[in-house]
Amino acid sequence: MARASGVTFYIGNKVSDDYLTAQSEIRRRFDKIISLLDESKEMDKIFTFVETTALRVYDQAFETETDPVTGIPWADLADFTVKKKSKMVANGLIQYVQHPGILQETGALRKNLQPERESNWSRWFGIDLSYGGDHMTGEEGMPARPFLGLSTDAVMDIENVIKVEVGLILRKWDNL
Repeated sequence: MARASGVTFYIGNKVSDDYLTAQSEIRRRFDKIISLLDESKEMDKIFTFVETTALRVYDQAFETETDPVTGIPWADLADFTVKKKSKMVANGLIQYVQHPGILQETGALRKNLQPERESNWSRWFGIDLSYGGDHMTGEEGMPARPFLGLSTDAVMDIENVIKVEVGLILRKWDNL
């Protein structure tokens, strides 16, 4: 048994010189592939596209007030909520103005999604506002208004970019 970059190769009970030579070549090529992927501009392009797409879809959810996955409009605000959010006090006088939109009273939730790079191989997208989850899933007396997720079109766009960029990476295989 020999180890090569997290991959184990077995060949019965005997290890021949031919096997060791082949295993060494496999390890060299496998290490080169990992190196290509780690250093690849193509992988960076993929993750940059995913980040850009996720942020665009997220922003569109707030702009259109719809679930980004299903396209279903968010539930309307209750009348008392509209009145509460539309009331503005200026110079001691109560005035009514148009409320800024569903989930957009302060703009904090809309501005909060941040992608974080955990490694060359993973990204994390999320919000760190405690009430974000309540709005996503709903709670007693408040309907769900999902704002995270990717539409089918966005997923297809990402898949197409992955296919192109991975194709470029695989072409480098010839130079191993």
